[in-house]
Amino acid sequence: MKKKGLLTALTIAAICVAIALAGFATACSAQQAGESDAPSVDSGASSDAFVWSPEADCTMCHATQAASRTNQAYQLCASHSELDCMACHTDQSGLEEAHQDVTLQDTDGAKKLKKTSVGDDVCLSCHANDYTAEATADVTALVDSNGTTVNPHDLPATPKHEQNITCSSCHDMHSDSSVEETATSLCLSCHHKNVYECNTCHKS
Repeated sequence: MKKKGLLTALTIAAICVAIALAGFATACSAQQAGESDAPSVDSGASSDAFVWSPEADCTMCHATQAASRTNQAYQLCASHSELDCMACHTDQSGLEEAHQDVTLQDTDGAKKLKKTSVGDDVCLSCHANDYTAEATADVTALVDSNGTTVNPHDLPATPKHEQNITCSSCHDMHSDSSVEETATSLCLSCHHKNVYECNTCHKS
């Protein structure tokens, strides 16, 4: 009798184990079937192509720039946090070109939109009276190694100044560098001897 009872108990235990294994196998099969039915993400798929529009969510790729709008270390950008991206980035043709062939997985190139520009007219639509030669006559941010001080908004009229320098050249919104640092760095990119006086380096 004891042997028969033991055999019965073992049989019941074996049946329970078999039922549990069958249930586990069924669950796994269902999960695998569900996974195979789910759409795969292919970084090269055309369905993942990003089509830019003025209503697009810039923060999907430009997270660093978006974060700078509320980061007080980025003084210029944080002071304009009430504006949306398109208030300053009005160069729609440039934005369309910059986003051609971009996919939602392609965020490595989202650091800077070099094909776009923020025109002076955008800045001056609000700051026309702030950045005149008269308003910054006493500014001493730009001083060269000889002690020559230049008014940043009254630069000598030269082709390079007129072609290459815009408001955003010095007032870099998405930078944690100060305007003074950015402006000085810009000057030194050409005035590499830290001398602002003309014809001191490239003599004819």
